[in-house]
Amino acid sequence: MGLRQAHKSMTIDRQSVRRDAGHAGSDDGAEPPVGAAAKASPAREAVLALDPAGRALVEAPGNQALLAVYRYWDGLRTHPAEIPARARFDPIDIPRLLGRVFLAEVVAGPSWRVRYRLIGSQIVGIEGRDHTGRFLDEINPDPDSPMRRHYAELIDRRRIYVRNDTAYWAGRDHVAYRALLLPLSSGDGKLSHILGVMTWEN
Repeated sequence: MGLRQAHKSMTIDRQSVRRDAGHAGSDDGAEPPVGAAAKASPAREAVLALDPAGRALVEAPGNQALLAVYRYWDGLRTHPAEIPARARFDPIDIPRLLGRVFLAEVVAGPSWRVRYRLIGSQIVGIEGRDHTGRFLDEINPDPDSPMRRHYAELIDRRRIYVRNDTAYWAGRDHVAYRALLLPLSSGDGKLSHILGVMTWEN
């Protein structure tokens, strides 16, 4: 988000794999899902699922927040092929994760644009600025940048991304971080929002 990045991203295969039945640990501020939809969700076959490389990154020590948000998102689905509706996402369901979460709106038009609607306080703190309300192309104007290409892939192909990146700011040390991007729909199957979560090395 607004960063010059060296991307090592892992896409999510559209293949059936079984969800883990457990929950994320409490490290890194993560917690198990507490929303009604998430609590009622049984283990099931998932169509949009982490491939082995993505799962290894999400389940790595220190990335529990990524896994907790992934499981929360998966619990919002009513059937395996569905992208969950934005209306089902309620920030109060994951209060201890909100500092690391962001929500972006996909704005329709001759060409799509992405506008950040919510950015967690810990993300703002690590970046040193708040991009809430700004468009992705204002923050990162290069359409060929890895970051822009990954958003394009997610929107055009309805995929999930896990990114393992390094961010740089002028006059500041680089920060290695991981980000998980999850699609949300308008309720009619049309992709309308992107739910994201980040972790980083302190």
